[in-house]
Amino acid sequence: MRDSWINEHVGQEARPSSAFEAHLAGTLQRAWHEPLSSVTSGSPRRKPQRLRIIIWAAAAGLLVVAGGVAVLNRHPT
Repeated sequence: MRDSWINEHVGQEARPSSAFEAHLAGTLQRAWHEPLSSVTSGSPRRKPQRLRIIIWAAAAGLLVVAGGVAVLNRHPT
């Protein structure tokens, strides 16, 4: 497939804007000159998202345990 296929089959909506290209160029240049900068490191949203997953998993585990205790206490032995 040729590289120009998309240009032949789609209109202007598929072409990136000049502002996007300028932002991308700046980001790539910063990453090239400062490889250990925050541009290439993990995003700051990862830690809160991971923490949220841990909290939800712990809450789900507590609900399962509480449900099990409730079921065991309801049936007479």
